Amino acid sequence: MMLLGLRSIIDSFTWAPQMGNLLLVLDKEGVEAPRYIEAPAAFMWHSLNAYDFGNDIVAEFVGYDNPDHFIGTNALLSEIMVGRKGNAVYPGTIRRYVINLKKNCIYQEILAHESYEFQIVNPHRLGHKHRHGYFTYSNDTALQDTGIAQFDMANGHRELFDFGSNFLVGEPVFASRPGTIYSGAEPEEEGWLLSQVFDLTTQTSFFAVFAANRIGDGPIARILLEHHVPISFHGCWRTQH
Repeated sequence: MMLLGLRSIIDSFTWAPQMGNLLLVLDKEGVEAPRYIEAPAAFMWHSLNAYDFGNDIVAEFVGYDNPDHFIGTNALLSEIMVGRKGNAVYPGTIRRYVINLKKNCIYQEILAHESYEFQIVNPHRLGHKHRHGYFTYSNDTALQDTGIAQFDMANGHRELFDFGSNFLVGEPVFASRPGTIYSGAEPEEEGWLLSQVFDLTTQTSFFAVFAANRIGDGPIARILLEHHVPISFHGCWRTQH
């Protein structure tokens, strides 16, 4: 139907969790042959981080038991385009895979059961063990994000600021403090978190600036705009000299 132009790519997808997932593991040096490892059925938009841990690989991400917000009848991402709420029952939960290369298997742990998305770590920690992850947060359903969360991946402690139901929060971007080298001795939250927020009441947008180590205190600054900006995904930050 898609090839005939009678159905979109998204409308052509189906969700078959009984088939499970296959995880492809590639050797960074290109020496070993690729491995396929069976994993529990899950849908993922974005990864948080992954790093070597002894002979294992630790990978953390936000996963869904069922992507009903994206695939299926009345999915949120299609219905919202025509002004309807749509389905989004299953939350995006914070998950950890420990990939055991010797046994060729995966151990999964769900670290938080609320609804999260748009995860990020301090970019200086990408590919290395990290302590904190930053996420958008929803107290309701998937992708209806109204808050920002810092999650301690070691002990599960969460710092949260929720703007409330009249706001939609975009993906946070980590901005490192100028001059910080991040050799491992410095706290990895040395910097700020930037997020675009849409105010449903005024129909305008603003940029919220958080101290990365004090998310629960709320924004230390708001850059107010006189117009709306479409909620978008993915960004980066650099210091302008």
